[in-house]
Amino acid sequence: IKSRLVRWAVRRSDAVLPCGSLGQQYFEKYGADPTKIFWMPYEPDYGLIQSVSPEQIAAVRQRFNLPAERRRMVYSGRLIAIKRVDLLLRAFAGAAPDRPEWDLVIVGDGPERAALAASVSPALASRVRWTGFLDDQVTVSAIYRASDLLVHPSDIEPWALVINEAVAAGMAVVASDAVGAAAELVRDGVNGKLFPAGDLNALREALSDATSPAHIDTYRSASAD
Repeated sequence: IKSRLVRWAVRRSDAVLPCGSLGQQYFEKYGADPTKIFWMPYEPDYGLIQSVSPEQIAAVRQRFNLPAERRRMVYSGRLIAIKRVDLLLRAFAGAAPDRPEWDLVIVGDGPERAALAASVSPALASRVRWTGFLDDQVTVSAIYRASDLLVHPSDIEPWALVINEAVAAGMAVVASDAVGAAAELVRDGVNGKLFPAGDLNALREALSDATSPAHIDTYRSASAD
């Protein structure tokens, strides 16, 4: 039913407005005329992200117990099944023994939180931080600026504005190949890593690569480009 209705609507539209290349492929799949496709970028307030002060970064370090000497990967989003935070936690558990200096920060809330928190082994519990839902963009941006790597492992993600926010904050990015923004803003092996959605081993390998001392700072510096 969806296929027939979407195809009917798209073919009769004067224009379709995807955010990027994966969105364009979606509309073309349903018969959109390429001459009627116009990209409509979805972007955050870059100036706000880049203007976060050292004092604001220090404040979030203290508030959420984020020691300056530790390195951090961050997930930011809803805690629901399709976001695959469960996959991230399993991949982090696999990579953690070889990366003792790294922690994981989970920014967000949702119906999966209790189950996700319960899945973390006692040995890793002190290395996983849960901030809950944060509605203050300055605070979220300060967490990004106090961290090194954003991880977005969703199975389904038409865009993901957090990717834009992360690269503006100078973070490396690991994302699944289902994430629309990652198709535009993540270059595999340049400023992060892409992995096939749902592939635990590939995500674990991507985390190991991105957190390598030989790669992380190079990837971070490339995100500005």
